[in-house]
Amino acid sequence: MAVLLSGTSRSNFRFYGANSSSAGNADDTKLDKYVASFFINMLPLKWLTVSSMVNATKLTRDRNRNLRDRFAEMQYVPDLSSPIAPNKLVYSNLLNQYDHKSFDNNSNNAIQGSFSLNAKVKKIDFLSRISFDYNENMRDVFYNSQLLDGNNYVSNYFGYNQRLNIDNVLSYGYTLDSKNDFNFLVGHTFTNDISKYNYGQGYKGPSDYVRINSVVGNSADADYLRSLFLIVNRFTDKQKINLSSLYSKIEYSYNKEFFLNAVLRTDGASNMQPTDRWFFSPMVNAQWDLKRVVAKNNLPVTKLKINATWGRLGTLYTSDRYAAGPQYTSDIGWSANPNMSSYNGFGTITRPYSLGWVGYDIPWAYVQETSVGLEVGLLKDRLQAKIDLYTKNNNRMLLDVPTNAEYGYAKTYQTGMDVNNRGVELALQAAILAPKSGAVTWNVNFNAAYNTNKLNALPGGLNDITVGNQKLVVGKPIDRFWVLQSTGVYQRDIDVPVNPANYQILSYKGLPLLAGDPKWKDLNGDYIINESDKVELGNFIPRITGNVGTDITYKSFTLDLNFAFVGKRNILNQAAANRLDFAARAGSNDINSINEITFWQKGLDMANYPVYNPWSAVQAYRTDQDIFIENGAYLKLRSISLGYDITNAGFFKKQKNNFRRLYLYATALNVFTVTPYTGGDPELVNYIGIDTGYGMSIPRTYSLGIKLDL
Repeated sequence: MAVLLSGTSRSNFRFYGANSSSAGNADDTKLDKYVASFFINMLPLKWLTVSSMVNATKLTRDRNRNLRDRFAEMQYVPDLSSPIAPNKLVYSNLLNQYDHKSFDNNSNNAIQGSFSLNAKVKKIDFLSRISFDYNENMRDVFYNSQLLDGNNYVSNYFGYNQRLNIDNVLSYGYTLDSKNDFNFLVGHTFTNDISKYNYGQGYKGPSDYVRINSVVGNSADADYLRSLFLIVNRFTDKQKINLSSLYSKIEYSYNKEFFLNAVLRTDGASNMQPTDRWFFSPMVNAQWDLKRVVAKNNLPVTKLKINATWGRLGTLYTSDRYAAGPQYTSDIGWSANPNMSSYNGFGTITRPYSLGWVGYDIPWAYVQETSVGLEVGLLKDRLQAKIDLYTKNNNRMLLDVPTNAEYGYAKTYQTGMDVNNRGVELALQAAILAPKSGAVTWNVNFNAAYNTNKLNALPGGLNDITVGNQKLVVGKPIDRFWVLQSTGVYQRDIDVPVNPANYQILSYKGLPLLAGDPKWKDLNGDYIINESDKVELGNFIPRITGNVGTDITYKSFTLDLNFAFVGKRNILNQAAANRLDFAARAGSNDINSINEITFWQKGLDMANYPVYNPWSAVQAYRTDQDIFIENGAYLKLRSISLGYDITNAGFFKKQKNNFRRLYLYATALNVFTVTPYTGGDPELVNYIGIDTGYGMSIPRTYSLGIKLDL
């Protein structure tokens, strides 16, 4: 890393350049990063400031070699009857195919820049700024035939995202008298976003020496761009979104004790439907500083503030698909490849039957929040506390709802899902040992949050809906696991209950339960185990989150520690379920049946689970049962750092040097985790609380460094 800066009060610049290389903890994965930045500020006139910046970044990386990731990207699953043997020679031969006979090149380039003019004339302040952000991603892949049962594979991807922002802000400050101050602000922002990608997949090349997708290059030829050697699937998309935002703000203060802010904002977006292009977002904030009240009444506090906020903000959709209403698309493929664009050689479009029906009357979704807070300072602010209570409503959210099969659509998109989040946030800072009390200083900071949620409404007045593996019920939290309750295992066939009304054996969705099958509770007593017998258990969104930090200084030594914690949260251990369900997985030929080289590692304590029949027709070790719900709380030491300021050392002061400060430090990250969870890292779960076993582990890293101030 190198930094060069210079200048005066009228003009200055700063140049920054850096290179870093990070090795991942997966096999031969790494990330190389190159950064260059340039900033310049000038005052050609006393009232005018001109500023500009350019920042460029280049990333190159080596991906992991997981079979699951590779097959999913290829949409091709070869013979999976035998996992890779845990043999060094066998695995080395596999890696040799990657290193010398295949390639997977990945790069990312990004550049950001801005140019602004800021004019200040008396109490008038005008800022005009234009900025851009462009990034592009490229990937070129070739897997030889020995990796794919005789079928080689080529893919090429290029995509970019670009954003252009134009901001203009005008503000004016007005003082009515010694106690009343106003500030008025109006502004407009225009944002233009463009996203585009081209992606091609090629299969069954004539030879492993043909590693590119060669096409007919003559634009006058009827077969222009047809592949010469490969079976090719092509995907391309381009999306353009414009957003225009007009806003105003009024700030008022009385006697520097009472502060009132009001914001009026309207946003218009091109990816919203024509009848709902614009959304109005008001916001009001008030704060009362009670320092004079504290002083008059000799209260044992040095700071006391009360604040309250109410506001709402629109939520943009990331896709322009919903703006079009009813539409046509390319949807004549199959489940593994739905985006086929031709039928028997003819370009074809259809209604989006598998993607879902998009109708009219889709307005903006929005978030409405109300909060109140209190700040307190004690012991001359050596102890400070801040507490905030909030309630946040996410309204008119879009949800895909099942529809009648007669229409041909898999689902229909409707608005009307409302979710409430409420909670409390607490922050504490304490100077336990102040500098005046001795050579040791000790500061501690603590913050924690408690949050709960509830589903208030579903589209169309529905009371409940099942989306994938999630069940949403009005009046219940949205992050519940709905699972079957297991009370043991049937040891004999005669132990399975029989319906006395019709002498039918207790079944799971029509499949009779037998010896070795789980004892799942039949909650409704109909002698059929199904979705109606599932109960809500646990929650995958943490109810409690927070961190604790402390720094201790003794003479020239400094010790910093940072802890993070999560409580009242559950995890569904799908990795354990998949491991135990080896028989059902081995009998299928899909992405879930893939066994990595890590399949042979022992990471599961069988004593924690009942012994079912793994060959059972009811899939005894299915994931949707309570035996796989675990406590996902944890405490982590995120970082620990020890530093020494050599500048204060006697031998250093005697030396003739131009250094203002020389600081040495050693840091460790992701030091340890304390958790009752029996799986892997409890932090590596997906957004619905499922541990698939494929989360990329967070490495423990150590670093030594020097900070030098000239």
